[in-house]
Amino acid sequence: MKKEIALNKANRLINSGALILVSSSYKDKNNIITLAWNSPLSHSPAILGISIAKTHLSSELIKQSREFAVNIPNL
Repeated sequence: MKKEIALNKANRLINSGALILVSSSYKDKNNIITLAWNSPLSHSPAILGISIAKTHLSSELIKQSREFAVNIPNL
């Protein structure tokens, strides 16, 4: 059965990477977020692309501190 989906909601149906944890911190605020929107961009140097909505606390903490850690769970 075909179902119409609003274009602004369609991106929720596409998943591009394994689940990772991204931790961030700035001053007295700490946060960790689970992300599936990630992709290796380069092996040398190692570069990983991630996507976090601007409305998430993690996005604001990363913007302020200019750093974050990527944690890859062991399956």
